Amino acid sequence: MLIISTESPTIIKTKMIYLYINGVMVDKLKSKQVKKYDLEPGKYQIQVRLNFYVSEPKIIEIKPKKKVTYGITLKSNWTLFTVILPLMLLGAGIYYFLGKQFGSMIGYIFIVVYFCVVFYVNSRFNRKGYLELNKIKR
Repeated sequence: MLIISTESPTIIKTKMIYLYINGVMVDKLKSKQVKKYDLEPGKYQIQVRLNFYVSEPKIIEIKPKKKVTYGITLKSNWTLFTVILPLMLLGAGIYYFLGKQFGSMIGYIFIVVYFCVVFYVNSRFNRKGYLELNKIKR
């Protein structure tokens, strides 16, 4: 039996958490909820998604008449700010020099494109690792 707990204080109250088992969405979970899933004995890959956050896939083994419990937590990650701040300063500097050299319209176009690219790259590379599945011993 697989037990999934969303009772972590880091999980946002109104957001839905999607549970995937072997790549197939099985259920939608709410915060402050514990759900049980009767699975046949064997190995399974479980993963959860919350908005654009995705947990790393976990391989679990379900044994006969045993319970496996996992909790879902959302990590706060300050590395995002330590990377974004220098990128913002770099973008502002380039915007300033482009605006002086080629006019403000080129600067405006650059700053919009620049931050769209930074956001896209960040969401692609950093979307995993913020949401975690942690085994709970009971």
